[in-house]
This record gives sequence, structure tokens and C-alpha cells, in this order.
Amino acid sequence: MPETSIAGGQGARSTIAAAGRPQEVITEGIREDVPAGAPRPGRWRRWWPAFAAVVLLAGMAVAMITTAVEQTPTIDEPVYIGTAVYSLEHHSLRFNPEHPPLGKLIIATGLAFADVHVDAGFAGDQAQLGRSVLYESGHDPGRLLLLARLPVIVLTLLFGLVVFAFARDLAGPAGGVVALALYALSPDIVAHGSLATLDVPVAGFLVTSAWLLWRARRRPGRYLPLAALALGAAVATKMSALAAVPVVLLLVVLSVRQARASGPQRTLRRLGAGAAAVLGVALIAVAVVWVSYLVVDPRLRWVPPPGLPPAEGLRSLAGLLPLPGPYVDGMRVQFGFEDQVWTTFLFGSRHVGALWYYLPAALLVKTPLGTLALWAAGVVTTVAVPRLRPAAPYVLLPAAVLWPRP
Repeated sequence: MPETSIAGGQGARSTIAAAGRPQEVITEGIREDVPAGAPRPGRWRRWWPAFAAVVLLAGMAVAMITTAVEQTPTIDEPVYIGTAVYSLEHHSLRFNPEHPPLGKLIIATGLAFADVHVDAGFAGDQAQLGRSVLYESGHDPGRLLLLARLPVIVLTLLFGLVVFAFARDLAGPAGGVVALALYALSPDIVAHGSLATLDVPVAGFLVTSAWLLWRARRRPGRYLPLAALALGAAVATKMSALAAVPVVLLLVVLSVRQARASGPQRTLRRLGAGAAAVLGVALIAVAVVWVSYLVVDPRLRWVPPPGLPPAEGLRSLAGLLPLPGPYVDGMRVQFGFEDQVWTTFLFGSRHVGALWYYLPAALLVKTPLGTLALWAAGVVTTVAVPRLRPAAPYVLLPAAVLWPRP
């Protein structure tokens, strides 16, 4: 009698066995011929990727916690810490308007255990606020700094699971372990993941969104809303994530198109489904941004800071975005930073004013040669291998749009 067993899910394994014939095992794009009656893969073969992931993440956690304990504050951390304390205690968006509040709310979850307070009438700027909270509140600065960094450490570890799952979907369990090893052993990830800053959270949320969109190619109803939440979390953490929004919405269309490709759908119906999906994802992402502001101040009291640069030309389009007023004014603060004249030092020379090639050059100079080689090999492999080629837009496009932005 023929016997058929099907297990659903992304890591699905379909086994079709018939008496007297070899048993065919299909594992997410990998096909193996197993003799009839042969034993199933052992428990170790099924569980070793999970065991390896636990070991890698545990080692990464030790490295990040050790770094967090030993590292002195960076230039941005006191600002975020002071803003987090002030925002939650006084429900105010007054400080650090150039960044949305979600990342600082994440940092605040650790500071909630410190019982630290700041005067509602504090008259200094955001840098003075951070120094006041860290060094003048009567608490141990090292303990406050560690408490602020712990939530980012936890989030960095969770993003490691996303990296593992994404790579496993594309290249199998061994590929997932290799990707996680590169993530967990990366000095850049360990260093930034142990700081109370916004860089790792925004990058991790965007990677999570791309992974969920990849999975939405098969189950759009389940994964598109989750991808929208991750996209909204990225935009609500740092404004540089706005550059990835058009790419993510394009990936939404690709995922919906792939999900409906198996059925005899008409072109107009497919276009309508794609447009509806894009609208739904955009609305959910915008809602996440609004909620992050309303958590800080449910009444959304906002007084624009003095000296905001005028929104002229293309920058005036920021006012058309369906985002909270503080977010739009925060973009204007960022525009003001772009208009400032900065002094840079590159290749042994001092330059006054912006250099269009500064960030790419700095990234290439500071990145180890081995990492650059892995990047190049990964790009070529993703494009050249037919089985991986469908994932190229999900893996490469967001990185290309954001590179080399922090």
C-alpha cells in the first residue's frame, strides 16, 4: 500500500514511499533518494541546528554583556537614556525629536528597574539631560548604562534568530547555522548590539520585515501583517528606515504576485490584490509609528523646537506624509543637520564640506577584507544559483538602498 505523509511549514518535509521503490525525500528545495525501509534521520540530525544556534547565541550574549559592562558611554547613549527617562516620566516628546520614540522606549524597559527621576522643568538641552540622568541622579552610572543596554542586547539576540530562520529557509539548516555564526561572531554586531543606541534595532526590524515578506510568498495572510509591523517598528525607531519603505512595498507586490501565481487569476485581479496588500502594509506601518508616539504622550502635545529649517522644494513633501507632527518636524531637524558644513578627514587629508564618497570610502576602509569577500561571494551566489535567485530582491535590494547609511 502506498504511504504518504506531509508535514506543513516552511521547513516542510514531504515523504512519498511506495513498496519496492526508493523513498524520495523532498526538503524545501533539496531532494534526496533514500532506499525503501531505510531509517529516518536520527534525532541528532534534526536537532543539531537548534543546539548550534543556542550555543552561538549564548556565546554572543556573554560577549555583549561583557562589552556592556566594560564599555564607557558613547556620545549618543546619554542622550537616548536621558530622553527615555524624561519621556516616560513626564509623557513628553520635548527632547531628541530628530529620532522617533520606539527605540528609546525599548531602552526605557531596562531603565524602569532603576527608579531614576528627572525634574519636569529641566532647562538644559538633550546632551545636558543625559549627563544629568547618568551622573547627577544619585545612581551608579555603570548600572544605569547596563540597564539601558540590556534590552538592546536581548533584541540583538532575537534578531539572530531571524537571521538563522531566514538563511535556513533559503539554504537549509546548515546554511542557517553558518549565517548565524557569521552574525554572532561579527565584531560589529557584538559591539553595536551591546550599546543603548538605535542602529541595531532599525537594521534588525528591516531584516525581519524582509524575511517575513519572503515567507508571505506562500502564506500572505499570515506574514504580510507581521512584515508590516516590523516595517513600522523600523520607521518608528530611526528615520533612515524611510529610504527602505518603497523597496519593502515593492517586495509586498512580488510576494502577493507569487502567492497568487498558482491559481488562474486574471491580471486585473492580481493587480488589485497587490494594491490592496500595499495599502494594508502601509496603513499598519503608519499605525505603528502613531502608536509609538501616543505611548509617550497620549494627547500628543507638541511644541516645535525653535530654529527649525524651512521645508522647501522636495523637502516640503514631508508634510504630506500621514505621520505625526513631531515625526515630520524631526525630519526637518535632520534636514538641518544635512545643511550644516561638516569637516571630514579622509585618506590623510582634511576636507571642509560634505564628500559624496565619504561614507562608501569609510565603509570600505574600515571593513575587514574577509568580510568584503564574504559580501561579494554572497551577492554572486544569490544571483547565480537558480534556487536562490528568487530571494535576491528580498536580500539585496534593502541592503543596496540603505548602504552605506547607518
